[in-house]
Amino acid sequence: MPPTPIRWVRHLPSAVVLICGLLLGLLVGGSVASVLIAVITAATLQLLTARWGVWPWLCAVAAIPAVLSPLIIVGGPEPLRVGVLVFCAAVALLVLAWRASRVLAPAGATLLVIVAALSAIMPRSATEGLGTVVPWFLVLGALMAAAAALGVGRARGSGMQMLCGLTLLVPLVAYVGEAISYGTGQWGEHLAVALWPVAGSLGATALLRGRRGRATDRRQIDEHDAAASTSFRGRYGDQVLAPVTVVIAAYNEASGLGAVLDELPATVAGLAVDVLVIDDGSSDGTAEAVQAHPRPLLVAPGVNRGQGAALRLGYRIAREHGAQFIITTDADGQYDPADLEVVLAPILDGSADFVTGSRRLGGQETRDRVRRLGVHVFAWTVSVLTGHWATDTSFGLRAMRAGITADITLNQPQYQSSELLIGVLSHGFRVREVPGRMRVRATGASKKGGNVFYGSRYARVVLGTWWREGCPSPVADRALALASRSRPDLPRGSRA
Repeated sequence: MPPTPIRWVRHLPSAVVLICGLLLGLLVGGSVASVLIAVITAATLQLLTARWGVWPWLCAVAAIPAVLSPLIIVGGPEPLRVGVLVFCAAVALLVLAWRASRVLAPAGATLLVIVAALSAIMPRSATEGLGTVVPWFLVLGALMAAAAALGVGRARGSGMQMLCGLTLLVPLVAYVGEAISYGTGQWGEHLAVALWPVAGSLGATALLRGRRGRATDRRQIDEHDAAASTSFRGRYGDQVLAPVTVVIAAYNEASGLGAVLDELPATVAGLAVDVLVIDDGSSDGTAEAVQAHPRPLLVAPGVNRGQGAALRLGYRIAREHGAQFIITTDADGQYDPADLEVVLAPILDGSADFVTGSRRLGGQETRDRVRRLGVHVFAWTVSVLTGHWATDTSFGLRAMRAGITADITLNQPQYQSSELLIGVLSHGFRVREVPGRMRVRATGASKKGGNVFYGSRYARVVLGTWWREGCPSPVADRALALASRSRPDLPRGSRA
């Protein structure tokens, strides 16, 4: 599968910062050597922050002071010597923190001692210092790094506390060492220009993405789920479901559900198919319609909780009864059964763990321009937030490995499609989109509400899930330096 557009775009800010810094430094008359060292130093710091899971755009922003250091450090003939010092500090930090380990603490302490000693014995720089640029952007970075180093909020236990503290302390130790010897701390100021913005980016990442929010610890089964599972076993025993299980949540869909069930194939891609219908407390005889049909198995929690809760229950029963792959579709007939094989194929060929259809890649019969616009807006929003290019975040026809549903937090009673998609992306599973066709609802009316109501609720779910999952995932799951283990219930290499 070729790289998606967003995978290319996210690397551009760092490249733009380096190129602009190089050109600007040369245009204003900086020496070639000092400008090149500043660019290499900035690239080193970008690599450090990227290794530790900092957002790509923030990696670029944090390196701006380093790449512009020949311009920021004013009034002296020795910017080359300053640049070499900062470059050595950046390389030392990159080497020490290439991978999180217990060696980081003693090695970091050794680095601080060396920095203090060098600052005390090295001749003073002939530069005049930093002018008026020091106070605000450096202090902000230092404060964020200090908060993360102290374990505030999500930073506690994130694995980033030691690095945030070390990056913060290197300029401070240099400043103190020189101040003791010479009464001033220019070396520390020069180091702070390059390192404290980086420390701030690491600190911000740890504070916001150190771990998932507490809502991910919420129990995924309640008394209604437990009662429905018991009832299902009482009705069907320990029946083993087919490898492919279609899960349908239905609420007051008695009039059209039979036609939807009639269209579902007995096999998909040569694999047998079973159908689970979760009756979400319907009052129109939906449960009776399911029981009257020879095909589906009924799950009846007996209370209306919303499509999200119904599907969560269906996922649980499907995987507990042996399903290998789960496909979801709606009870209103809007999705073409011919697309079942289309969404399952990438999973069977090993190229994806989760596949969703897309009406923008396929087609749709609706003429509601507001809904069409909403599909574009939310697809763009999720793409920006997660770094994964998406064209349709609310398509109801999707396929997944059954084991995925045990790892994803599903708290939303309604508007669950974006929660599921963002959760899957957050956990690093491989996601693909395929063309899908969306038809006009055959009978009944949508339960989603008007466009304004639906859009506001959907936006709240998108942003809430993104924040809960670690914006969009904790650094422990994505940072190469923290190198988390692969998930045991999926084949090796199934994580993105």
